[in-house]
Amino acid sequence: MPQSENIRRRPDGSIDIDFYRAGAIALRRQAMRGAGVARAVLVKAVAIGLAFGFVGLAGLDARPQTSDAIEIRAGEEQPMAPLRARAEQLRLRLVNATGSSAVH
Repeated sequence: MPQSENIRRRPDGSIDIDFYRAGAIALRRQAMRGAGVARAVLVKAVAIGLAFGFVGLAGLDARPQTSDAIEIRAGEEQPMAPLRARAEQLRLRLVNATGSSAVH
């Protein structure tokens, strides 16, 4: 029976399955480690990208940056105008009811 030099055999002439099994297990572990590293790198890259995206969005101001919007935010007259108008109406009623202009 001719034997090939490339096949590992036991002393009794049978193929050494344990040798080939150990080599296959080592190769599989190496492939799994490589896939795990690639997966970890991908997860980290996605997490960093999302973090930069959220930081970028948080830095944006949703309010318009026109000169009108800035004046309204800066001035105190605009938010208080309806209250002041109502206070003036009540003061005028009081002046009319009492007949006195001394109410301020």
